[in-house]
Amino acid sequence: MKAFKKPYYRYNRKLKEELFFVYSTAFNTVPEIRVLHGLSFGFDRSFARLMLVRWRKRQLKLAMLWFTDKEKFAAKFNALQKKVASLDKLVLQNL
Repeated sequence: MKAFKKPYYRYNRKLKEELFFVYSTAFNTVPEIRVLHGLSFGFDRSFARLMLVRWRKRQLKLAMLWFTDKEKFAAKFNALQKKVASLDKLVLQNL
């Protein structure tokens, strides 16, 4: 896994570029996002970047656990699946 550290960080940079491209496109077309941006004093964009970074760190840690400690990986993965299921449920309720 350590051999892939450089491509991993390069991929992170590309993901951030894509995130900001999608954000700027949505910012220019969806008025609610402009309102959110104004109300949060621009912190919505940096919060999106922070969420992306945390998501990628969690992915890397899970990948490392897959190779080093399968039991701990299973526990972390199950906890993550529960969190994802609850978030999906919340999103579907508000559609």
